[in-house]
Amino acid sequence: MSQFTEKRRKVSSYFWQPSDEQRLKELYATTTNLKISEIIGRSTHAISSKAKQLKLKKSKSHIQNLNAQLSGSMEIFTKQDLEELYITKKLSTTTIGQIYNCASQTIWHWLKNYGIKRRTISESKIGIIPWNKGLSKELDSRVQKYAKSLAGRKFSVDHRKNLSKSCMGRKSPLKGVKKPKLAILNGNPEFIKKRLAGLLKRPTKLEEKLIRIITEQKYPLKYTGNGSKIIGTLCPDFHHETLPKVVEVFGETYHDPTHSPFRIPSIQQEKPRIAIYRKMGYECLVVWGKEFENEALLLDKINNFLGVKPFD
Repeated sequence: MSQFTEKRRKVSSYFWQPSDEQRLKELYATTTNLKISEIIGRSTHAISSKAKQLKLKKSKSHIQNLNAQLSGSMEIFTKQDLEELYITKKLSTTTIGQIYNCASQTIWHWLKNYGIKRRTISESKIGIIPWNKGLSKELDSRVQKYAKSLAGRKFSVDHRKNLSKSCMGRKSPLKGVKKPKLAILNGNPEFIKKRLAGLLKRPTKLEEKLIRIITEQKYPLKYTGNGSKIIGTLCPDFHHETLPKVVEVFGETYHDPTHSPFRIPSIQQEKPRIAIYRKMGYECLVVWGKEFENEALLLDKINNFLGVKPFD
């Protein structure tokens, strides 16, 4: 038996107080489950499950009375009435049973007897608001107790194997559905522009700083970090207006492996990035975020890359 099963049993025994069990033992033999559910305050399904667990049985005289009532109820449960309540108004068997003062199992019997197709579980849940909607373990004691019962649960090896077996043979909803590979889409400049527009907030703070410097110094650089310029599969942050030169602005967190807690792909690092642009016939200058702390040195670096003399 798995730890999860044991824990579930502990939870179920907690909700059933000894006084409730004793009351059930006293009433079960000679009282209908519907009447017991009203007295104890539980569903008829809970009554049946607990009675089965306690190995309780109905008395023969009680069963005979129920059979007599059931055989004489043909005039009460008409097909038209059940179709009106169950199909048109979409009432549950429990609600219909309350109308006719009988158990939901009796309604199930007559649905089957009249050949009325029963709703699936998913269909029966439509329009029903879950009892725990909007509740949390901080607001409701029932949710808190259930959360504690699930905390730290571990499935046994046999339980995991059974879960695996239950999933074998299932048809994947994606089987047979042809989807374009991301590698193919990444080679499409239009797709890259749309992806950047949807995922990235441009320009970044570092790019805004460089835009200010470009505007003040009147550098022949145009901002293209918003996806307006695609070179191969790369989107440079800035592109020279006339020459094959690009400028990339790198933040240490997402581009420097020595200063980042993340695994940085090689294409996002300085040297591999420059090498890729070189293969495509472009010169690349990488400006790091820390270089904005000394603007004079940064201006010298950009001037050397663009071939601009100071104060031109």
